[in-house]
Amino acid sequence: MIRKLRYKLIAVLCLLTSMIGQAQTNDRHSLSIGIPNYIGLKIIDNAGNIAVNPSVDFDFNADFTTYATAVAAGGANLAPTSVTNFKDIQVFITKNTAWYIRTLSVVNSGFSGGIVIGDISVTPGSVSGLSRGTGFTSVSAGWTLRTNWRTIANGFGSTRGWSSLGFNGQDYKISVQGNESTGLHNVTVYYQLISF
Repeated sequence: MIRKLRYKLIAVLCLLTSMIGQAQTNDRHSLSIGIPNYIGLKIIDNAGNIAVNPSVDFDFNADFTTYATAVAAGGANLAPTSVTNFKDIQVFITKNTAWYIRTLSVVNSGFSGGIVIGDISVTPGSVSGLSRGTGFTSVSAGWTLRTNWRTIANGFGSTRGWSSLGFNGQDYKISVQGNESTGLHNVTVYYQLISF
């Protein structure tokens, strides 16, 4: 009986030893992580969402006193009378490459007889207090609207998330002199992000 137990015990030990001998001491596998090349440009509203129909309005029919006072003083740069859904304009870049932002204005109606596109300008942060975010090499200190493309900012590499251009609708202004033609003047302002 003891002899049979000894043989069974030796057989079990041999089986365990052979199993241990077959186990690998290390192993490996590969792990891949893909980060997409992504570029994005958006105007956001007060809630931080992508803006729906953002607008900047200079409505001097509703605020004639401000306009008349500016004209009587020989002209002035006036702030918008209202800004809707334009709290910030932001970019997102993951590519390790050079990129730039440009703008173009397209006249929809008006802009004749005393009022021109160049009477409207943007000075980043002047009213909003916004400043440019990460990733930018430069953002122009200011520009007037015009009907051909103009570069207003550039950068290189990642912005590390959504990054502000440093302006919003409050930073627009219009120069009035009193020779502006009456009626509605409407322009669409486009922003474009390009990477190399």
